[in-house]
Amino acid sequence: MNEIEQYYEKFRAELAYPFEYHNIDYIGVCLDADASVPCRFKMYWSDHCSAPFDHWLTRWLKEHRMLQYIETVEHSGRTGKYQSDMRISSRTDSNMQHLFSALADHEPAFSQNEELIRTISKMPVTTGKNYLYASLYFLGAIYTGTDSSEMLKFHWINRFCQDPDALSENIWYNDSIYLEYLRALPDEHYLLPARHAEAVLKACSCHLWMTGLDVMGNGWKKYKLYVKYFHDLCPVLSGLFSQEAPQRDGIQGEDLQGDGMQGKGLHALAGKADRLCRWLRTHPELEPAGCAFCLDTDGKYSVNLYYGIQESYFENGHNQRQ
Repeated sequence: MNEIEQYYEKFRAELAYPFEYHNIDYIGVCLDADASVPCRFKMYWSDHCSAPFDHWLTRWLKEHRMLQYIETVEHSGRTGKYQSDMRISSRTDSNMQHLFSALADHEPAFSQNEELIRTISKMPVTTGKNYLYASLYFLGAIYTGTDSSEMLKFHWINRFCQDPDALSENIWYNDSIYLEYLRALPDEHYLLPARHAEAVLKACSCHLWMTGLDVMGNGWKKYKLYVKYFHDLCPVLSGLFSQEAPQRDGIQGEDLQGDGMQGKGLHALAGKADRLCRWLRTHPELEPAGCAFCLDTDGKYSVNLYYGIQESYFENGHNQRQ
């Protein structure tokens, strides 16, 4: 059996909820330079089947009427830890300032990175007044069942809209504004993700989706840049990494160095993208939704791909665990 298929079947067998269309927002597939696994899977459960999230952040958002919905995320191989992503509504300047203050009071990881988080949150998303920080629209936390968070996850939308609470209505794109904004940050970790995202934008005539940042109290961070695209990106990614890998063998200077960023790591990513492409041909029910280019402070580079599920797949009798 195909190695990716083995991992996928094991992942599905251990899921907390039934593998059904109305339960699933996205399936995530992570590719990195780790040769011990072909990929890693994540399941993004829809709001109605997400586990209760009794955490100070959820209670605070509910109390201030800023919680739109919660999405529970399951990771392959991660036990005893939980991830919940919270969609934030009513992101006025006053509400966001209160939220930042609450985060500073409860989360050391936020306090350590507050300046960077506030700066990214000022990426423009609307011409309306009183929405300086409205690009920050998702907050996530990985936790162990207590009020303390092991990791905080921030996501900023990269599109313009008339109403920040209606991000799919009356929207328009200006990808170059967001790419230049990220490149101008004092922290240079977004440079490589921005370069790869821009290459995909040009190759596929698509648009940016969002910017992400994961932070931990020990100083570790992961920088992410998402592209929205509804076709198979694996061939594009394989070509991109194969072309760049020889140029990065022994490279010095321009970009930060680390596992997965040298030529060897990019060759590994190209090979994994090829194998994922072949595996996807056996799973036509998986509908591409986009990808994220990720770089952490250890220099580890990875790519996350996201897939929805075709409703017709379940209509044909595939709505049970297998």
